[in-house]
Amino acid sequence: MRILPKIGPLKTLNFHPPTAQTESLFQSSFDRTLDVYRGLLADHQANLANCDFDTGAATSPVEYSLADNTNADLAIALAGKDVFAIDSQPRGHLLKSCRDPNLALATSGPR
Repeated sequence: MRILPKIGPLKTLNFHPPTAQTESLFQSSFDRTLDVYRGLLADHQANLANCDFDTGAATSPVEYSLADNTNADLAIALAGKDVFAIDSQPRGHLLKSCRDPNLALATSGPR
């Protein structure tokens, strides 16, 4: 594309850098979108269910090996911390996912 002259039908491929006004409009639009998105996340953060988006059902141990591995990594990372210093939501999720020692979790074998 570089060796072809930007004339005729190829004229539309000629690059024109954005003007200062265009950059300003883009930046303000991006900032506004980010503010709205953060607001929506804050409004719905308490309502985010821990569910499998493929099935719509609540997640459970053994269902998905990547989730089991992630939970194991998180448990290892939090192992040295005071139990009450850990946020209650992830702590409850970890306790729920590791409750049954008889489950054949994906993390049961060597990693």
